[in-house]
Amino acid sequence: MTTRSRFADFLRAGTIKQLFVPFISTCPQCGVPQPQLGLSCSALQRLLRGGHPIEAYCVACDEFWPVSLEERREIAERLAVGG
Repeated sequence: MTTRSRFADFLRAGTIKQLFVPFISTCPQCGVPQPQLGLSCSALQRLLRGGHPIEAYCVACDEFWPVSLEERREIAERLAVGG
């Protein structure tokens, strides 16, 4: 069974709602792309649907910022295709 087919099984089973969805957001202070790991699929969907900000964090700068519109679109596209 391939990784893609296992992921499809998760989608059908509804398990994806519990998984965390990593994404990258570039820190506006230092300009370094930062991996963001702390939000579940369902949390990201709620934030996107409600038009609420999605916050990212840079460990080096100890800085929070709202992800850009382009990053929001990329997150929405990943969620739509299942990762």
